[in-house]
Amino acid sequence: MTRPTARQGNFDPLLTNLVVAYMQNETRFVADKVFPVVPVQFADGQYVVYPRGYFWRDQVGPRPYGGQPRVADFQLSRDTYHCEEHALRTMLDERDRANAMPPYDPEAAKVRFLMQQHLIHRDRDWVARYFQPNVWGTDLTGVDDSPDANAGTFLAFDQDGSDPIATVDYWKDAMAEATGYEPNVMVLGRTAFRVLKNHPAVIARIQYTQRGVVTAELLAELFGVSRVLAPGGVVNTAEENVDHPEGGLDLQFIVPKTDMLLCYATSSPSMDEPSAGYIFSWRGLLGAEGFAAATFRGYDDKAYSDWFDVRMAYDMKIVAPDLGIYFRYAVEPPSA
Repeated sequence: MTRPTARQGNFDPLLTNLVVAYMQNETRFVADKVFPVVPVQFADGQYVVYPRGYFWRDQVGPRPYGGQPRVADFQLSRDTYHCEEHALRTMLDERDRANAMPPYDPEAAKVRFLMQQHLIHRDRDWVARYFQPNVWGTDLTGVDDSPDANAGTFLAFDQDGSDPIATVDYWKDAMAEATGYEPNVMVLGRTAFRVLKNHPAVIARIQYTQRGVVTAELLAELFGVSRVLAPGGVVNTAEENVDHPEGGLDLQFIVPKTDMLLCYATSSPSMDEPSAGYIFSWRGLLGAEGFAAATFRGYDDKAYSDWFDVRMAYDMKIVAPDLGIYFRYAVEPPSA
């Protein structure tokens, strides 16, 4: 049978289903778990921004006999998104294929390798866009002494005398009063998650219950949010070193370990529902549903190798900055 040449590469639905299943089973990564995904047909477009001032004003009044009700309306503004394509390729030499023995599947292994790279890349994009200071409406900094809410500081949760439940409640109320929406998602760096699980204020709340193990679900109940997420994806930041047995290794968590994000995220994209962020996924280019990836394959007759591409196209947008509160140094604040 004649193999296709490199110029005849095509979309592979079976391998695409494999990467989609792989993505859905990966619980360590966060990029697809906080903000709703909006599939879009085109790379560039607009989305509606709802001005909260119109929606939270009381304009209702008595209707006079024989008269008409008061007329009220609101003005919409718009912002834009631009989906950028992200891709990576790997090769499968004919010799590797010939040497593969069941149950090892060289094609599946190559695609899983590419998908792992995409998951890491996507989470790093998510952190750069959402999980850092100076991007949300409220920035707070943990300190080891003398916190001042008016100055945007709070007593870090690993300090004696700290009360993370009261601190979060205070800032939830602040957002609710300023926006009309209460935060419903908490994203914790791994150290912050560990500290909260073992915090005396948390332990005191559950010591007389049958819930002996503090989980993310239990923390969500205690903090009054729908979800608590503690991503555990890691990235190797070492330069490639062919002399190292693993090619060079310096692993670290992708999400900053000491920080926390508190935000409001609607459960599904809606034209009349604000959300701190939306993720626009370019379905029109790749045909992939949701925040997923598509796999393409072909054969390079000059290299005697199959090639596999995994491609994604998306844009991560902060839609409502006031619906996010960033806690820098929720734990381990630098000494004053």
